[in-house]
Amino acid sequence: IRPHIVFNVPEAMRAKQHVAEFEVQLLPSGEQNGPPRLVSGSGLAAYDQAVERAIRRCDPFPRPREGAMPRSLRLTFDPVDTR
Repeated sequence: IRPHIVFNVPEAMRAKQHVAEFEVQLLPSGEQNGPPRLVSGSGLAAYDQAVERAIRRCDPFPRPREGAMPRSLRLTFDPVDTR
């Protein structure tokens, strides 16, 4: 997902300063079952929107090597991680 996030991160931004958390519901095939849900916003609307677009682009999610596809994922994103 991270390579698909298009957002210019200011140099002065510190880690854990702006963190977004999303929940994604998945079907057994890995396809998203509805839009990603913003659980906790980063405080930067443009970043939250960029992350949501990136999550939507990753459909279907890759299947795990072993075991079943999880039905729900909670994903955390920090803009500093995308520099």
